[in-house]
Amino acid sequence: MLDADVRAGRDGRVVYEVRFLARRGNLLQIRLDAATGAFLDIDGHGFIEAIKPGAR
Repeated sequence: MLDADVRAGRDGRVVYEVRFLARRGNLLQIRLDAATGAFLDIDGHGFIEAIKPGAR
């Protein structure tokens, strides 16, 4: 994990934005609803590879 922030989401809810340095140096940004912990979005290059079972 590189960084984490708390921000106002587009619809006014509070959102956690977490940035990870993934396999092969790809930067991933994950957004979670701060109230519920629900997954909202993932962005970045290589995220499909990063979420495959057994990926490190």
